Amino acid sequence: MYGTFLLSNVFLQLDGRATIELEILRLFGNPLEFLPEILPLRKLSQLSLANIRIVADENLRSVTVQIEMENSSYFGTSKHKLSAFFSLIFRFSSCHHPLIASALTKIIMQDQGNCVLIGKDENALRQLISMISSDNRHVVSQACSALSTLAGDVSVAMELMKCDIMKPIEFVMKSIAPEEQVSVLQVVGTLAFGSDIVAQKMLSRDVLRSLKILCANKNPEVQRLALLAVGNLAFCLENRRILVTSESLRELLMRLTFTSEPRVNKAAARALAILGENENLRRAIRGRQVPKRGLRILSMDGGGMKGLATVQMLKEIEKGTGKRIHELFDLVCGTSTGGMLAVALGIKLMTLDQCEEIYKKLGKLVFTEPVPKDEAATWREKFDQLYKSSSQSIRVAVHGSKHSAEQFERLLKEMCADEDGDLLIDSAVKNIPKVFVVSTLVSVMPAQPFLFRNYQV
Repeated sequence: MYGTFLLSNVFLQLDGRATIELEILRLFGNPLEFLPEILPLRKLSQLSLANIRIVADENLRSVTVQIEMENSSYFGTSKHKLSAFFSLIFRFSSCHHPLIASALTKIIMQDQGNCVLIGKDENALRQLISMISSDNRHVVSQACSALSTLAGDVSVAMELMKCDIMKPIEFVMKSIAPEEQVSVLQVVGTLAFGSDIVAQKMLSRDVLRSLKILCANKNPEVQRLALLAVGNLAFCLENRRILVTSESLRELLMRLTFTSEPRVNKAAARALAILGENENLRRAIRGRQVPKRGLRILSMDGGGMKGLATVQMLKEIEKGTGKRIHELFDLVCGTSTGGMLAVALGIKLMTLDQCEEIYKKLGKLVFTEPVPKDEAATWREKFDQLYKSSSQSIRVAVHGSKHSAEQFERLLKEMCADEDGDLLIDSAVKNIPKVFVVSTLVSVMPAQPFLFRNYQV
């Protein structure tokens, strides 16, 4: 059969000239030392290798990866279910084949354990990085998707920087192909977001110059991703000090907040917020000026179900003024249940009746049930998961809480879900009050305070 090649127990060197039309290659279960050259097999859509079966449609729009666990001595010697497969595809350049590139992305995205395995393999990371420079745009796209997922782990992001990932990224950023620009910008944004150390290593004059050019690109998605990357780089204090000195960047961001493309407007405003350009941001979103008589601050304490009393007092304020709480205050802040109210009223713009309903439905479960220390999580941990701080360098594991962690997390997810993003700073693009939430880590001595806010100073 001309379209199918079956290898049983004898290794055969494929002749690319004779098999260029090959669509199916079955090497399943064979103890290969290395993979035959498959890059010339441009029509390959089905591949079985080691304990992996890959099936794709003609245009690689749909790819299915099946991992089978074998009991043979060949597979039994593998430490991980994918070890044999990875050792073959990462040894040379086989991973540059579009079919394998698609399968790799699928494998990485479907299982965190697979990410861990690749993240510990320097050769695998280097091969993925080399795929960024491929002439095949599909391979570039798949490699960037895989690397974006891997870069979410700070330790892997550090390894990627050691492997000089920025060199091919900088080259592709200068490409004229929007598809490739979008792909690499996703990697840049993820790398910059995870760690201040990584972000600081990433920022150079050439990178900043390329990002400015991409921010002014004609393609709105390229613009949006470039602006998000600038903002993520600015989370690092050292980078922010550099970026705020760039007058051309400031003028560019201001100009982009007035474009006709909403996603570009929001991304530009977000970058201004992270840079601490609060007055320029206010003008861009047409926010209200701070009254000359001074800031109007609403500070709310915690206290579990006693937060209902706070709600009643706030209702009286609204009744007496005829205005909503978010219209009355320039700065809204709180701790514990007060922090919940700060987010609900200042960011989500909920009514006080809605806030009261939250207490009635979930308050008792969340704040009164005793929770075992090994099952609980503090306010700070849950808030950190849902509304990430402006700096991603702080990551702690804590135990012990007065709250029911499961119900508390569900409540926060419902409250914090937002189409503009999952960071507090993302809400800065709206014409709403400045909001911050205070939390204290009490499982260490001395206790450590944490501040989550939707503005930069």
